[in-house]
Amino acid sequence: MRLREEVVETFVMFCQDYRELSLKEFLTLCKKCHLYDLRFTPVDAEIVFYQAVKLRFKRMDLQCFRWALTKIAKKKALDVEVIFQMVAESGGPS
Repeated sequence: MRLREEVVETFVMFCQDYRELSLKEFLTLCKKCHLYDLRFTPVDAEIVFYQAVKLRFKRMDLQCFRWALTKIAKKKALDVEVIFQMVAESGGPS
């Protein structure tokens, strides 16, 4: 499954000085994109981050981000396209 251009653009906007997300940037992205709810909490987001980067790395690349979004969709019992749309419509960090 390929990420939509708007999702990639949002990913890049949240990456501060790198082309990858830190844990802090990922948690901020999840909050800004309104991904948190009773089914997906900040603790869940941290777990997904570390699963995606496999603890070897400290930053999440685009491939890991795509994987993380699919895990979030599964956790929230939503189609992954809904999650992609939520990310695409966030407008980036404020």
